Amino acid sequence: MAGIGGVSCTFVRGHTPIVKQRIETWAVPGLDGVGAAAMGRNDSKFTFTAILFSNAAGIIAWKIAIEALQGTIVSIVNDLGVTYINCLITEVGDLRNTPAIAPGGITQRGEIQVSGVVTR
Repeated sequence: MAGIGGVSCTFVRGHTPIVKQRIETWAVPGLDGVGAAAMGRNDSKFTFTAILFSNAAGIIAWKIAIEALQGTIVSIVNDLGVTYINCLITEVGDLRNTPAIAPGGITQRGEIQVSGVVTR
């Protein structure tokens, strides 16, 4: 089942990139060329979209649980069952809530963007 840091979601869309070398470049006025420095293998930003279909109370509880993950390192399981580990969540976006009608008391669809960086 899809989820972020143990918080269950109906869908989690996205993936993490491979860990890439981050390069800083600079130029000095009046000199030809460009300076470059390898800053380590830490250029691996990601964004996932988490979606939950539930009732109003369920959406609010889910939102609070997702927001509590900001600043922590978690595992994320997407729609396809692929697990991504060592994901540091640096930003949790605002909840976008829309009406939904489905069996089982489902009345709303909640969506939150979760961004961060892989810490391998």
